[in-house]
Amino acid sequence: MFIAILEDDPEVGAVMEKWLQDAGHNVAVFATGAPLLAYKSLREIDIFLLDWVVPGMTGFDVLKLFKTQLHIVAPVLFLTIRDAEIDVVSALDAGADDYLVKPIRHQELLARINAVTRRVQDASI
Repeated sequence: MFIAILEDDPEVGAVMEKWLQDAGHNVAVFATGAPLLAYKSLREIDIFLLDWVVPGMTGFDVLKLFKTQLHIVAPVLFLTIRDAEIDVVSALDAGADDYLVKPIRHQELLARINAVTRRVQDASI
């Protein structure tokens, strides 16, 4: 599976990249939203992991563009420090498939990626 991560903290991005690569996934990490949106293989990404709080364009802004203008159908998981109920609800209502509050736990992240992937595969059958 090809996973894109939007994460501005290089240490957090590197840890998640390692976890996902160790689990057999291909990973691309982006520190800001603009390079992610400009990525040539954007439509080949199977799942997106977005941090809300990144410089410039927020993860929430990226999600809105995915759903309203780019029509990206790949699942989106938010991985963020924002834990207010309104943030969770806003992201899910805008099209996110799941929402995790940092700190992210290794096995839980892998399990949630698998769960979202199963739901997408089951829906396409």
